Amino acid sequence: EIKREGEGARRAALDKMELTPFRKELWTKLSDWSNTTGPAMGDLDGKVVVVVMWADWYAPCKKVVAQCQKLAEKYGKDGVAVISVHNAKGWADANKPAFNKSLPFYSAVDASGEFRKALLSD
Repeated sequence: EIKREGEGARRAALDKMELTPFRKELWTKLSDWSNTTGPAMGDLDGKVVVVVMWADWYAPCKKVVAQCQKLAEKYGKDGVAVISVHNAKGWADANKPAFNKSLPFYSAVDASGEFRKALLSD
């Protein structure tokens, strides 16, 4: 079961975004992909893409990233890809997930904060 948080105008804006096509140009807001250039524009077409916002310095995030890696391992062959987006703060010293070309798990930084802003992530 999915638990949605928030209320008011922000919650309404998030609900409106749900199940709408992702704006592919937002991927260009991310940089410094871990050990790769990141997915090519068409690599994610037709896939379920899980976007996880995280920060290495925030302990609960580490568990979520580990769970998402397992998700990619288990369901990657079925068309699931995971993009982990690190907060600009602490990226240089972060323990970045290693890239594995056979695993659809990518990691990058949102240095400008524009990606998070576009997804209404706080």
